[in-house]
Amino acid sequence: MPQQVYCLNTNTASDRRQRSYMTEDTAVVTMKFSDSFFGNLVAGKVFGPELEVLRVYGKDKILRVSNDRFLISEGVGKVSEAEYDDSERSRYTALLRNFAMSILAPDENKLCSSAKENLNAMAVIGASYLSASTGMPEEPGRILKMAQVEPTNMQGVL
Repeated sequence: MPQQVYCLNTNTASDRRQRSYMTEDTAVVTMKFSDSFFGNLVAGKVFGPELEVLRVYGKDKILRVSNDRFLISEGVGKVSEAEYDDSERSRYTALLRNFAMSILAPDENKLCSSAKENLNAMAVIGASYLSASTGMPEEPGRILKMAQVEPTNMQGVL
């Protein structure tokens, strides 16, 4: 999870009372993981071929992820590449297969995303929206701490 998130977005909706996640046109999210590792996520309405969606910059490497390709650039000219099928159908198939196998044989098949991983992702998303509205970098860890429930308060919940 990034230490800090900074987000800018544009919104061309004429009615400012609409929720921003329904009317965003473009969002740029910069995530700082450490002093030498950060990532940028650019999302926007695309009319035409889909573009590269994620870049992560490390001290000695650049990671690029698109809809069908995963690239790691190390130094001048050294590129590792993997292609994959990331169609909507293949994602749903993999998700349902993983869920079913985690029920049928849980010892050999763990869920792809744990509840903790999903909460971390939600904290990053929440920090991004908060940053977009405040214009300042935000800390997903601080947002996650606000959402934590003490185990002693969980009686009757599970």
